Amino acid sequence: MDVDELARWLVETAGPVIRFRTLLEILHEQDLGIVSDALRDLHASPIVQKWLGRLQPNLGFHQIHSSSPIAFENVMGKLVQLGLHAGLQPFDSLTLPFRVWLSERMKEKAPERVGPWEGFSELLLAGFLAYAGYSDTSPVKTMTLERLRKAHWFAENVSFDSFYETATKREWLVDPQFYREVEYGLPFVHDIRGFAGSPWILNHTEYRKKAEQIISTILSPEYQNLKEGYGYMKRGDRFYSIGWSVHLPNYLEPAKENEMSKLLLSLELLAPFETARKSTWFNESLKLLEEQRVREGQYRFPRTWLPEKPSGYWAGGHYMALEDDRRKQASIDYESTFRVIKIKHLAGLI
Repeated sequence: MDVDELARWLVETAGPVIRFRTLLEILHEQDLGIVSDALRDLHASPIVQKWLGRLQPNLGFHQIHSSSPIAFENVMGKLVQLGLHAGLQPFDSLTLPFRVWLSERMKEKAPERVGPWEGFSELLLAGFLAYAGYSDTSPVKTMTLERLRKAHWFAENVSFDSFYETATKREWLVDPQFYREVEYGLPFVHDIRGFAGSPWILNHTEYRKKAEQIISTILSPEYQNLKEGYGYMKRGDRFYSIGWSVHLPNYLEPAKENEMSKLLLSLELLAPFETARKSTWFNESLKLLEEQRVREGQYRFPRTWLPEKPSGYWAGGHYMALEDDRRKQASIDYESTFRVIKIKHLAGLI
């Protein structure tokens, strides 16, 4: 089967989530009747109802950022993967409190008082809201542009030879200029998600150039050889783990089985950027996916590549299910095939 045949096969046989996303995102279906029927089925899907019910207006730091399955970052990432996006109800109503909260924070210019993590909730919300299709709203755009500026500053100024402090007993202590002199002056995976979800960046010559330079830095061996999560920062007399660097499975060494879900999300994350698409990492990783194609033409990943865990971080690939009933092998085939098609579509390969 060629790509068009695979897409039609998914529309005809897969569950509501993959059917809806294939119609809209791959085939760009224009028939409103077909789209409306698919949307109705999407909203009736048990997995969609389950995750919509988890999007609650809880705005404390640990309700926004944690490994809990009801934390904003995990619910938002999962819902976008399930086909929800800006412009759909009840999704718009459920995301409104988060959009209002971010707007108020941006107006006040007063970050949430959470010790060393002041301002982190704002950048995390902006990244996920852009991913969900709200990139043009004023607070999301303002924060995303600020994060683009800081991540570009990092790309232009980082010296990997002196990235870590040497005159200290704490190993992996990051140079303070990257978190004290420039607040959160490191590119986080949440930032890259925001850039990738912002057409006004991808379609703007200057902003696109900056984003591509950031991606080029991330794809360098020097960056990938940093400690995953960057290391530690010092606030007062205490040390804190930083986290959320853009480390890529299958870069320094072949991806392990338990890294494959994160690899799939990483390929999707970076596919919109030309620098990534031309990289050895991207193309070697695509070859790895091609090895999972079966004789009939569809893709069939090992189930371990598509875990659905009771807790964990969505960005780490812990919530990968797209089908309501995953007991059948066909469901894994649908999910595997859709993910490959989506990555290739974002990369302009189909």
